[in-house]
Amino acid sequence: MLEERKRYIIDFEDIPADRARMTELAAEERIKNFEEIEKGFTPEQAQGEAQRCLSCRRCLGCKLCLAVCEKEAIDFDQMDKESEIEVDSIIITPGIIGTPEPLDQLFGYGKYPNLVTDLEFERILHPEGPYGGLVLRPSDGEMPRKVGFIYYARKQLNHHSLIFLLKEAAATRRRIEGSEIWLLSNYLFEVKNDYKSYLNHIPDLVFKTCSHLSIKEIEESRNLVVEFLEKGEKRMERFQMVIISTQLKLPDPVKILGEQLGVKLAQRVEPTEDPSARPTGKSGISVAGGIISE
Repeated sequence: MLEERKRYIIDFEDIPADRARMTELAAEERIKNFEEIEKGFTPEQAQGEAQRCLSCRRCLGCKLCLAVCEKEAIDFDQMDKESEIEVDSIIITPGIIGTPEPLDQLFGYGKYPNLVTDLEFERILHPEGPYGGLVLRPSDGEMPRKVGFIYYARKQLNHHSLIFLLKEAAATRRRIEGSEIWLLSNYLFEVKNDYKSYLNHIPDLVFKTCSHLSIKEIEESRNLVVEFLEKGEKRMERFQMVIISTQLKLPDPVKILGEQLGVKLAQRVEPTEDPSARPTGKSGISVAGGIISE
C-alpha cells in the first residue's frame, strides 16, 4: 500500500494504465485570453480512462472507488430520499436538441454516409473532430469539391438554424479552395438583404429557392443526386456531400416538466442570446432561452 494525498491507494495489476493527465493551457497563454485552462480529454484519452475500469463486478465494500475519486464525491452513507423545497419562483431553462425528424423519411437520412446533419457537420469542422478539422467525406475520406447545404423549413423560417447553416457553408468555402457551394431552401426569403453579412463570406454561392426536394445516392461513387422543382421546372444536381439543417425542439423531459408544473410549452424553439426570464401564464413560473410558453 502507498499513501497519496493522505489516502490509501492500492495497486491492482488489472488496471491497464496510469490515470490520464488532462492537458492545461500554458501559463503564457492564459494571461492573453479567458479560455478554459483545462482543455479536456481527447477521444483517445477518454477511451483509455474508460478502459481503466476497476472491474469490481459488484460492490465488495473495499471503498477503493472512494480512494481514487479525487473529488470525494462518493458517500456510502447516503440513502435515497424525497425532499420538498419551497421556492419563490421557478425558471424553466432551454434544454433544446436538434433532430432531423421528419427529414429522415424525406431525404433518406441515415442511409447515405455522405448525407449528414448540420450538427454532425459541426463535429467534422471541429479541430478535435474525426478528421482533425478537415472537410472530408465520411464514405471514403476524400475532400468534396461540390457541397450542397439544404435548409428545410416545415412551417416557418428559423433564423437561428439558417445562420448556423450559413456559417458552416462559409467555413467549408474557406477550407476547400475552389469549392462549389450550393444553398437550397424550400422557404422563400430575401437572402441577399437579411443575411448579407453572412453571405459575404461565401463567394460564388449558388442559392436556389425550390420545392419537392428529394435525395438519391449513386451507389458506385456515393455521390448524391438532389432533385427539386425550381419555378415549376424539375431540376437535378449532383453533389459529393450534402448537409441538411436540423429542426430544434424540446426534449421530452422538459415537456414532461412543463406538464407537471401546469405550463403549456410550445413545440417550436427560438434560440436567443437574451438571458432574461419571461413570464408564463402561471404565476411564479417563467421560461428562459429559446423556450416559448403558449
